[in-house]
Amino acid sequence: MHNTHTLTPQVYESVGYARVVNYRKDMAPDSQPEEGEVVIPVDRRNLVLGNKHILRNKLDSAERERVIAAYARDMDRDFAVQGPMYRAVHALALRVLAGEKLCLECCCLPLKCHANIIVERIAERINRIVVNRSSNPAELKASAGLLDSD
Repeated sequence: MHNTHTLTPQVYESVGYARVVNYRKDMAPDSQPEEGEVVIPVDRRNLVLGNKHILRNKLDSAERERVIAAYARDMDRDFAVQGPMYRAVHALALRVLAGEKLCLECCCLPLKCHANIIVERIAERINRIVVNRSSNPAELKASAGLLDSD
C-alpha cells in the first residue's frame, strides 16, 4: 500500500475545497460565492469558529496581526484537547473530502483574516486523514460516513 503526505491526484479529484469569501460585496466583489458552493459564516455569528478577539481599528495592520495571532493560539489550545473548534474543522474537512465546495464567509477579505487559518487547518486535517487511511477514494468516502458499511 502506498502512503503519502499529500493528496494523490486520484484522491484529490474526488474532493472539494474550502476558500474565504467576503459577505460584503463592496469589499471583495470578485470573491463572492459561485454556483455549487456552500457558504459557511465564520464571523462572530459562528459561536465556535468566529474570532472572539475584537479588531477595533480595521485599518491597523499590527492590531489585525495581533487579533489573528490570538485566534491561532485559541485554536492551537482547542486542537490540543480536540475541543469544539477541532471538531468543527474536522467536520468541514470531511465535507471537503466528500466533494463539497465550501466558502468560509467573513468581512475581512481582501485583508488578512482568521478564516485563512481555518482553511489551513482544514487542509491539514484532510492531509492527516489521507495519510492515516488508504488513498482509495471509496475508502475515504466510507471513512467520512458517505458509503453504507457492510
